Amino acid sequence: MTIFIDPLVYFFTAILLYYSFLFILSKKDPRHRVTNGTEWGYVIFIPVHNEEKVIHATLQNALRLSVNAHIIVVNDGSTDATGKILQTLRDDKLHIVTRTYPNAKQGKGEALNSAYAFFHAHHKAWFPKTTPEMIIITVLDADSYLDSTQFEYIAGMLETHGELGGIQIPVTIEHPDKSMLLRMQDLEFVGFSCFVQQARHWFSSLGLGGNGQFIRYSALLQLGSKPWTQALSEDLDIGIRLLLCGIKLGYCNAGFVHQQGLISIKPLLKQRTRWVQGHFQSWRYLPAIWKSKLPVLTKLDLSLYLTLVASVFIVMVNILLNLIVLAGVVNARSAFFEGVSTISPSLSRALIVILTIGPAIFFVATYNKFSRNKVPWTSWPTIIAIFCVYGWIWLYASVAALIRLARRQNSWVKTERVTFS
Repeated sequence: MTIFIDPLVYFFTAILLYYSFLFILSKKDPRHRVTNGTEWGYVIFIPVHNEEKVIHATLQNALRLSVNAHIIVVNDGSTDATGKILQTLRDDKLHIVTRTYPNAKQGKGEALNSAYAFFHAHHKAWFPKTTPEMIIITVLDADSYLDSTQFEYIAGMLETHGELGGIQIPVTIEHPDKSMLLRMQDLEFVGFSCFVQQARHWFSSLGLGGNGQFIRYSALLQLGSKPWTQALSEDLDIGIRLLLCGIKLGYCNAGFVHQQGLISIKPLLKQRTRWVQGHFQSWRYLPAIWKSKLPVLTKLDLSLYLTLVASVFIVMVNILLNLIVLAGVVNARSAFFEGVSTISPSLSRALIVILTIGPAIFFVATYNKFSRNKVPWTSWPTIIAIFCVYGWIWLYASVAALIRLARRQNSWVKTERVTFS
């Protein structure tokens, strides 16, 4: 039995061309500028639940930032020493909001809404002469810290581009040299941020992340008293709703938000499953996106971003087909590659390699340009090969996410923290 696999070939070619277009577009320099930012108001939201391993260092870093930001920490029902650690910290700019059961542990979105309610009640006393357009609200994870001058760049970007209501910055993983799993996560985060997000900046279709998002208070006001929802990917959700309100989003590559990575596979799979399930949940916005007044390119790219997460199922079909071919059950042919082989067999083999590892090459090239933990050129072949295998975690995550959706499971799985010596 012979199967022609040209539909798969054309699909993967289209994916490669899309990523090639984004890679070229990501080279366009946004030309960020710094401002002293003294006229702006700064607020940081940090939701925490059982963060005794990291919260002290996170808050010490936040209090040392070059701008005088108010920091609102939401202790969301912690049962470890997090509460005691928070009690030892004293600063006029540090505010603790405590959520207890049964209201606690309702998801990150609800914890952020608690921070927002506290801010909304106090912002006039904190910033009596500052308009909502000039107040920046930042979301940080409990294991994270910002580069010291990050706010000056964000304020400069918002000052220059008054149409922007939100900005996302790139994420990098701490200590990627400690293990290959941490290196892969860092490559994934930096590669995605400085490659895909940078390109999507020009369409204003980029997604806000759960860590390192900066939003004008005036933009959040358009989303009501509870801007964040209970969606598993509350960051993606709020970004889409801001866009649907006509608020543009941007990307600033002048600095990073630094966070921990996961040091074992099991929690990594749980985290990625939550992300994929959140993506699937966001498909409900597709009709609204196409009915909106967003530019056509923004609609198209945003739709691709939301739906391409399902492309792993096409990859799964391709893997199964290859296994069947190797077992001798069927014979696979491609009219396209057979035609190329008649011209040059070497060209045909080269195209197969490019289709297989092309996106990984873009990620590694971007990583080595922007990361502060670059990999030597001699290690590229190994890193690219491992990154391609690492990508298979999305196969598991996608299947697990579908199962959770079918079972109507919507629980929020917290990311585990570690203490590095």
